[in-house]
Amino acid sequence: MPKNFLGKLRNLFREKKERNVLLEDVIDFFKEEKKDQLEAEKAKAEELKKQLKEKFFVLEKKVEKLENFKSVSEKPRIDDTVENFYRTRLKLFEKTDLPEDFFELEKELEDFINDFEKVKKKEQIILKRAGEEVDQVFKELRELKKISNMFSNLIENNLKSVKTIRSLKRISKEIEELKAKASNLKERKKKIDISTLEKEINEVRKDIREHEKDDRWEKLKELKKEKEELEDRKKNLKKDLSSAASNMERGIKKLVYEVENNDLELGKDVMTMVENIRDRNFGSIQGSSEKMGKVIDAVEKRNILGKRNFENFREAAKTFENIEEYNEKIDEFDKNIGSINEQIEEFSLERESKVLKNRFKSLERDLKAEKNKLRNIDDELKRNEKEIDKKIEKMESNLNKCFFDEILVKNN
Repeated sequence: MPKNFLGKLRNLFREKKERNVLLEDVIDFFKEEKKDQLEAEKAKAEELKKQLKEKFFVLEKKVEKLENFKSVSEKPRIDDTVENFYRTRLKLFEKTDLPEDFFELEKELEDFINDFEKVKKKEQIILKRAGEEVDQVFKELRELKKISNMFSNLIENNLKSVKTIRSLKRISKEIEELKAKASNLKERKKKIDISTLEKEINEVRKDIREHEKDDRWEKLKELKKEKEELEDRKKNLKKDLSSAASNMERGIKKLVYEVENNDLELGKDVMTMVENIRDRNFGSIQGSSEKMGKVIDAVEKRNILGKRNFENFREAAKTFENIEEYNEKIDEFDKNIGSINEQIEEFSLERESKVLKNRFKSLERDLKAEKNKLRNIDDELKRNEKEIDKKIEKMESNLNKCFFDEILVKNN
């Protein structure tokens, strides 16, 4: 009575139990428990593998005999076809390496036979008429296919334990790779120093607060206020000049027309002053009561403007009689503003504040980046752990197909 049948019979009269196996011991456990079955399956496969290799080399020898083939009828078409068949099949043998692994051998032979049989229909007809030597090649090929089919059938249906241990080894290797990856991730995680960055951020935050309490800020505030007041006064002066120029604009435009198109003569200095007022080049105006008097007289005598507009023109012109005084005041404001700017620059408070705040922002960006790295590593470790659990479940599933008891694989 077969041994495995007796084992199955005994299992009918006992309860299932759980058997714990450490992950690193799974392969040895299976080899020990299924030793006889493994040896029996391997013996069958080895015997067929031996036959396959022998038949493969016999076929190779048969092909080699086709070298310098000459047909009985000595027809070139037959000889050329056999010559081509010989060369291509010899190359096929040269590139085919029969592996020792049963499963790899099955695949290699399947590919080899498929490639060997690839013959065009016309060539098939010619090869069938080529004679005994070619017939012997195809006879040996049929024998090789027969044994190859037997070998494939054996692998498909009668190598359960061999397949299982092969699968267990593959899964075990995948788990080792996942564990190595997890170890690498943990090493990377150790090198990420969040606490140092957080400490540095707190120190810079403290520096910023202390910097904001500096007494010099009050003085800086006063200087800025003073500067703002000077800039407003300077702006008002320029606004007065601009407003006066606007009130004179129509009169100046007509006055220039009279000079350019009629017989009005005012002199170069006067016209230069007029053009600078028109173009708002206030800093270039060199005014005087005498020159402005000529302008007012010309506008009045030529009756360029109506009475009301003329009065506005004359009132605005008085502003430019004292243009030097305006420009001196503007220059004085510029000088004082420049002096205040130098004092503000000497304080360097804002520059120091900017440096501290930029440092703070930089550290916060670094902290965020490091936290993202940590989060990504933790996510990857979780995915890695789940993948290992799936592999172990697959391993348990493979084992439990081979044992009556429930096998539980324990991961250290």
